[in-house]
Amino acid sequence: FRVDPSKPTIALMIGNKSLSKRLTAYLNETYEDKYNFVALYDNFSDIKHCASINPFEWIDVIAASNFFVTTYFHGMCFALKSDTPFFSIECRGKEKQSGKSYDILSEVGLEERYSFISDEDLLPRLKEKIDTEIGEKVNFSEICAYQKNKSESFAKTIKG
Repeated sequence: FRVDPSKPTIALMIGNKSLSKRLTAYLNETYEDKYNFVALYDNFSDIKHCASINPFEWIDVIAASNFFVTTYFHGMCFALKSDTPFFSIECRGKEKQSGKSYDILSEVGLEERYSFISDEDLLPRLKEKIDTEIGEKVNFSEICAYQKNKSESFAKTIKG
């Protein structure tokens, strides 16, 4: 993506056009040239690096990123699996505490990594997460193992 390897990289997978514009304007203003920004999905904004890659390649980019911001459930799952610090934003539905991302994050005590698109404190909370976690590898292996065991148990139940 021709990013500067001497700077940390924040990957963004944002599917909402207005949020993408708002978010990238905020990140560019807040961090200026401190970080590389790479869009992994539709590039609705002025991010200069946009990945034209398939979903299998997303996993590698998310794992190599220093921080990840997503509006997609599968993006959040990829971040959990690759131990990449992340922030998930819910854009669908009208209920603040709804959706698959919220369900998983609240169940495992990671709701500080979640915000609803209309939350007034979305941008300051995102900034706090970036400032405290960028470049830090986190360990989500217990959460992944818990979710795997939960799904296997459910599969056994429905098989009868």
